[in-house]
Amino acid sequence: DIENAYALLSQAESLGYQRKWDRLVSGMLFERTRLLLSEGRFAEASACVTRLERLAALNPVTTQCAHSEIHRDWNLAQVELAIVRGRLPEAIDLLEGLYQDAQAARSPRRMMQFQTKLAIALMASNDADGAMKALQSALEVAAPASAYRSILDAGQEIGSLLARFRASSRCSKALLPCVEHLLAECCSDVAGGSELSPVAIANLSRRELDVLALINDGRSNKEVARALGITPETVKTHLKSVFSKLSVKRRAQAVARARN
Repeated sequence: DIENAYALLSQAESLGYQRKWDRLVSGMLFERTRLLLSEGRFAEASACVTRLERLAALNPVTTQCAHSEIHRDWNLAQVELAIVRGRLPEAIDLLEGLYQDAQAARSPRRMMQFQTKLAIALMASNDADGAMKALQSALEVAAPASAYRSILDAGQEIGSLLARFRASSRCSKALLPCVEHLLAECCSDVAGGSELSPVAIANLSRRELDVLALINDGRSNKEVARALGITPETVKTHLKSVFSKLSVKRRAQAVARARN
């Protein structure tokens, strides 16, 4: 229910401005950024990151305090945008800094979340060993607490990462039940309750793959149209076909499933 999600975010953000609750405003801007990116609305997501930067500038911090959460939201929004745009070194640097802050603050939940996201970024940058090590660190916190959703919320890429981890030497007997549970949850989150088959990818036309590749680069429909020499309406038609073939509803979902 995307429309209602945006309405709730706007309501909470408005309340934050009215009462001068900057931490509420930053939290809503971060969630809005994630939602916009999931829909492939990259320009609007970038604008939210800029707003978060301005909010952080109005709330400077020298030591850990309540305002630190505003800067954390800003950094996390930058991470989400950097990953989508393929700026992986930037995302990794930010996540390593966030993890160190969480470690200093003795926040296991945050440490787990940042390590999971770091694992995704490292895998995307072809550092498989680093990714497995980061995911192991996150799972060692998640398993005793059954903190499954904190792992799954890292992004759609987590399913393929968990499958790879299960087959690796880092998946101990103690972690295996947690990994199996998470993989089962990933399968239930996929549209239609089924995994994407290689046949689905094979059924994509060359032009549909071109559109997907440009969307993965953060291009808007108009930018994709200019790059391919077609109209924006034709881009929409290709996307509709891609969504149908991959059993998804949004641009970011299509890219993530094709990657997997």
